[in-house]
Amino acid sequence: MPLEPRDHPRVTALDAAVFLDELLLLAVFAAGGYGLVDNLLLRIVLALLLPSTAAAGWGRWLAPNAARRLEHPRRLVAKLALVAVAAVLLAATGHPWWALAFLVISVALVTGGELVDQRRRQPPPRP
Repeated sequence: MPLEPRDHPRVTALDAAVFLDELLLLAVFAAGGYGLVDNLLLRIVLALLLPSTAAAGWGRWLAPNAARRLEHPRRLVAKLALVAVAAVLLAATGHPWWALAFLVISVALVTGGELVDQRRRQPPPRP
């Protein structure tokens, strides 16, 4: 049975940008973990552990289809906190301007994505 167009969620340019930003968040956690210490083994452990932990938390509480998805605005606050921690890690590795750029762009995308998501989830107005 073919699906009607309304059965498919519409993916916008904002959705794609938010998704790419979420992937970048994981990369920033990996780079931050790798650059925090001098010990090679610990660098590798942190570069794997930090993004894995962030991804697990995101999947459990922040993802659109998460079973225990946080409600808005707690979800937005949690996402912004992850972005802020990642930016601080990036700045701590000697890249403050990249950290600032990441923070500003990510805050805008995460906030915009959450606002659009809230509108999409509202029931349509009754005629």
